[in-house]
This record gives sequence, structure tokens and C-alpha cells, in this order.
Amino acid sequence: MGMASPHDLRLGDVETFLAVLRLGSIHGAARAVGVSASQVSKAVGRLEHHFGKRLLVRSERGIEPSDAGRALAPRCEELMARARALHSNETTSPAELTIAASAFMNALFLPAIVEALPAHRVRSLEMPPGVAGAYASAPFFDLALTATAEHWPESWIKTRVGMLRQGLFSSPRLAATLGPQPLAVERLRAAKFIVPIYNYRGQVMSGDDGCPLPVAERQIGHETQTLASALALAQRTDQLVFAPELAVAALVAAGALVEIAVEGWDVFEALQLVCHGERVSTFVQRALVRALRATLGSSSTAAPATAKKQRLRSN
Repeated sequence: MGMASPHDLRLGDVETFLAVLRLGSIHGAARAVGVSASQVSKAVGRLEHHFGKRLLVRSERGIEPSDAGRALAPRCEELMARARALHSNETTSPAELTIAASAFMNALFLPAIVEALPAHRVRSLEMPPGVAGAYASAPFFDLALTATAEHWPESWIKTRVGMLRQGLFSSPRLAATLGPQPLAVERLRAAKFIVPIYNYRGQVMSGDDGCPLPVAERQIGHETQTLASALALAQRTDQLVFAPELAVAALVAAGALVEIAVEGWDVFEALQLVCHGERVSTFVQRALVRALRATLGSSSTAAPATAKKQRLRSN
């Protein structure tokens, strides 16, 4: 197959090719695009002629991309995204996106974000919970992940992705000494908690871990800037840590930490994707929301979309 002129490339052929990849069927793509099966085959043929490579192969599972087709797909997705943005007068997405999130959220969601945007180079910034909104007026980042109530300028678009369940965790040794569960809140007042601290504009500040028992009513043990450090300390010391369940799931499965049930505690935080409306296209925003929700949905600990955040305070 010879290489055609770049001017011969048709967006309709690109769209049809992506429909075949998505549906795994010539006939399915024909129904989705609204043309006949023979027209789909001709569109793919023109695209293969344009690039000089076979893009589709047949297998027992149906139509699949060849190695060349698989490599070309992300560029085709980006081309269609730019075409949609141009048609709708949107600002096209930059080839580079900078994300601001806590260390925990970056570790959990960044792989899914990168996979959802193969044509983008992603830059990841770590910011303490509740801080990103304060920097929204400066061009430091294009989007943020947050589970904290923050003020955002009108140019930023907020989308609720789902809910994160919070829980109380400790080493198995400490759990055994605390006694039968669920525990009354009063039983926790004698225990020490590992709590967050943050370096904000050169000042060390106490953070809010979302625990229903206020910091002022707890005994403070170790203080750390990252959740990963807090969880590492909880495994080796007789101290409690209040944290997102997803962040602790692997340690609980390995037996390194256990969850402590407390009477009346059922805490959920709303996870939000916040994007600058002019720097992140609608197409990219939708792709991110799908990827983030898929990551939440893959965990049995994800809360229903209708769950409400509870912050129960003791008397």
C-alpha cells in the first residue's frame, strides 16, 4: 500500500475507524456512524492506503486493531477531539496538562488519567487538601482533584465524580487492646492519633483529616505531611489514623492494618474534578470523568453516588 498525500485524509474515515475499534464490528460501526457496512470497509481502506499500513485484523473475537492500528488510535482520538473543539468554538486542549492533587489522589488516579489521555503529556503536582483553590487564579495547573470544600473562580468547572469512604485504622496489635467493636467514641479519647500537617506558604499548619472526632478533642501523636507516611507509622506504632478506605485497602488485605468500627461513624467525602474551562476542553473533561469513575467503581469500597458526607461530632 502506498502512502497518500496528507490532504487526502478524511475526518469521516478517522471517525469510522474509531467506531470499528470501539465496537469491534464493521456492522456495529455502520449502525453507529449511520452508513452501510460497505461504506465502513471503504473508509477503513482509504485510511489504510493513506498511512500505508493495515490497521485492522480479524480474530476469534471479531475485528481488532493491528499493531499499527493500535499505535495510530490515540492520535486519531486527539485529531477528532481537536476537530470537535474547533467545530464548537471551544479552546482545544493543550498537549500538556498539569494536575494538582494530594499525594494519595495522585497515586490512586494518575495512572487512569494517563491512560485516558494518551495524546497528552501529564504533569502531576502534589498539594495538600484544601490548598489548590487558593492558587486557582495563577496558571500553575489546569485541573485538580479534591474532596475538600474550596472556593473556585467562575472560570473553573466542578464535576462531582463520586464518593470516597473514610475510616479509622490501626495496627492489629492496637485494635486488640481497644476492645470489642464497634467502639464508643469515648473509648478513643485515650488513644493517640496520627494527624496531617502541611507546609503552606512557608508556614507549618495543622490539616483536617475529616475525622468526626475533632482534633481539639483528640490526643495528638505523630504528625506527617503525607498519608503514605501516616500509614507507615500506623503499622509500627500504637496510634490511630483516619484515612480514605481506598488508600488503606492493600494494607488491610495484607493484614498490616485493620479498620476500627466506631459507633455512629459513617463518613463519605465527595470527590470532585475541577477544570479550568478555557484550558481543558469538554472532550477531555468527559474522558477524565469516565476514567475517574471507572477507578472508583473498580473498588468494592466505593460509595453510591447518592451517599452524603457525614461529619458526626461528639458531645
